[in-house]
Amino acid sequence: MYEGHYTNTTKAVAEFHCDEKSYRDLISPYIRKLPGTDFFLTALDVTPVERKHSSTLEDRSYVYKSNTVNGKPITIGHNYSQLVHIPEIGKDRPPWVVPLDCKRVPSNDKGHLHGIKQLKSTMKDDALPFFDQTLVCLGDTAYSANNAIAEVREELGKNLVLGVRVKGDRIAFKRFEFEGCKKKGRPRLYSDEVVLNNPHRQVIADLQFKFTEVTARGKEIYNEVSIWQNMIFKGNKDFDSYDFPFTLVRIVSYNNDGKKIHKNPIWVAFYGHRRDDIIPTHQGELYFNRFKIEHFFKFLKQNHLMNDFQTPEVEHEEAWAQINQLAYMQLYASKGIAEKSCREWEKYSYKNRPVKALSPKQVQRDMHRILKTVPRVTKQLIKRGKSPGRPIGFRPAPRSTKDIIVKKVEAKSLPEVQKSPPLEKLFDRGRNIKQDISNSNPPKKQNKSINSELSKSAKESKLSQKYRFELLPASGTKKTVPPYSRPP
Repeated sequence: MYEGHYTNTTKAVAEFHCDEKSYRDLISPYIRKLPGTDFFLTALDVTPVERKHSSTLEDRSYVYKSNTVNGKPITIGHNYSQLVHIPEIGKDRPPWVVPLDCKRVPSNDKGHLHGIKQLKSTMKDDALPFFDQTLVCLGDTAYSANNAIAEVREELGKNLVLGVRVKGDRIAFKRFEFEGCKKKGRPRLYSDEVVLNNPHRQVIADLQFKFTEVTARGKEIYNEVSIWQNMIFKGNKDFDSYDFPFTLVRIVSYNNDGKKIHKNPIWVAFYGHRRDDIIPTHQGELYFNRFKIEHFFKFLKQNHLMNDFQTPEVEHEEAWAQINQLAYMQLYASKGIAEKSCREWEKYSYKNRPVKALSPKQVQRDMHRILKTVPRVTKQLIKRGKSPGRPIGFRPAPRSTKDIIVKKVEAKSLPEVQKSPPLEKLFDRGRNIKQDISNSNPPKKQNKSINSELSKSAKESKLSQKYRFELLPASGTKKTVPPYSRPP
């Protein structure tokens, strides 16, 4: 065992280096097939690391974070993509996992696509036990996107089975199978539909069954599982969905009173050429074990200070994430020799309870006893005086503040449209056109006498509306007559 002062932590993080090959050789003996099956089980997810007060840290961006105070589910920091191996299943078992790979997601990349790259790189390593073996990987709804499925096209055709959760507002279709000779025109692709949020528009399932499970607290949960084989989603010009059929699973859970535990059913899709090798009864139970990776994230942030380590260097933060993995693997390797212990102030005694498998937190409590049994690697530390420190008057140059990177949606390129001229120019253009027309077609000249007679008759018609007059031929004077009165 290596002993050191707490001030050596910064130096250890700065000089830490663990290549992928050495780490995978270390964890390879702890990777095994799921008991009672012929495949390996893994899970993939992204977790945020909050860094809203690290103004000099590079590549910070807005990331998702639930349970915030101000109501917006975002924070400032980094995303880390984690791939883990699940060695055992069952809700009555402790949530142990074996961390396989942890990488920081750059701000210009998406978390689910970065995780898919990790999965492909891990599957190509021939030093791991699941090389050329059936591997089941579980993910949330982000990994059901078309670009994520298309990224693992080659692996799905070989030995990968990807189990992802599906949003409840999608529509799935039975894959239409051609029989006999094809007709002219575009071939038919979609058959009967399954509208996930409408039970009245769902074709009858190919298989239905029920199973019961017991939680760690002894509660029974009744699950109804419905399975549709050979399903597809609608594709687009960039994603040919007909080449990616899947098995659709619906899970509805009830308690002892017959009430639904979840408001909506859980929909899971299993992609891959070997998806039929998984027993149907396992398909309904497998996805619940994906939440063990959420317990893993919670343990690292609460007990291994993954979210509390403050540094202005991105390389040190990434090294700290690798150290967290190694510390967790040390707990996993020690769980077989750890003893159950309780604090002095705890109310209940563990002595009279049956001995069960220890959780990561219980093993961590007993690590001080286990580390004392490990032989010393280095000599005992001896104080040799105080360090002189920085010279008087020395002041390091302040670090520059880094901007927060905001992701923006790229606008689609549209054809250039001519801007319409302002109204003043339109009026001027109208006047010019009117003037041109008048110059090209001048009005015809009329006789002056005719114009004078027309104007005179118009005046007389206006006067006749108020007064009726007649001309006397003798004197030539006008005699006004009152207008006609309307008879009663």
